[in-house]
Amino acid sequence: VTAVWVAIQFGIPAVARQVALGLPATTEAAIGKNALAGLDQFVFKSSQLPEARQSELQALFAEITRDLEPGRSSRLEFRLGEKLGPNALALPSGIVVITDELVKLAGRDEELAAVLAHEIGHLKYRHALRHILQDSATSLLLVFVTGDVSSILGAIPAGLLLTKYSRDFEREADDFALQYLDRRGIDSKAFSDILLRMDKERPGSRDIPSFLSTHPSTEERARRSQQKP
Repeated sequence: VTAVWVAIQFGIPAVARQVALGLPATTEAAIGKNALAGLDQFVFKSSQLPEARQSELQALFAEITRDLEPGRSSRLEFRLGEKLGPNALALPSGIVVITDELVKLAGRDEELAAVLAHEIGHLKYRHALRHILQDSATSLLLVFVTGDVSSILGAIPAGLLLTKYSRDFEREADDFALQYLDRRGIDSKAFSDILLRMDKERPGSRDIPSFLSTHPSTEERARRSQQKP
C-alpha cells in the first residue's frame, strides 16, 4: 500500500513533468491547436473587444513573455467567455486565452498584467500538460513509452476546463506573476484585487473548505501575494 501511495504521489508527477518538458515544440503546437479548436467549438464565441483594445493588450502580453525561455513561442487570444465568464487559461502550446468579460472586469491594466503573468507562469512550467498527463496514468504511460501523444488529444479541451491546479502549480505560477510585478514596480495588490473580484463572479467555488481542496483558495492566494517582500 505504501509503495502504491508513493508511486501515485511522487512517481506519476515526476514522469508527467519529464514527458511534458521533453515534448518537441511541434508536438506541443499540435496539442494547443487541437485544444483551442475544441474550446472554440463548444465553449467560446468570437471576441467583441475593439481592435484598439486588443492591440494594447497584445503589447502588454509581448512585454511579459520576454521572461519565457528563448525559442518558445506564445500568443494571446481573445474570446467571449459567456458561461465561462471572466477568466483566462493557458493552453499547452503557449497560447493564453483571455475572455472579454475579464478585460471588462479589471479596474486597471496592472490587474490584467498580473493575470497574464500568472498564466504565462503556467506556460513556463508546462502545468496544463502535466496536469492532464497526471490525471490519466494510462495515457501517461503510453506517451512515456511510445512518444505518441494521440491518446491524450481528445481529452485536452475538457481537461483544461475541469482543471483545478494543485497548490504547488498555483503557487509556482503566482510566484512568477509576483516576480514580474515586482520587477516592473507594480504593487502586488493588483494581483490580489483582481483575484478577489474574479472570485465574486464564481461564488460556488468559495463553498469548499481549504482543507478539503487540493488547490489553494482565492483568499489564501490573495493573502499570500501580500506577504511577498
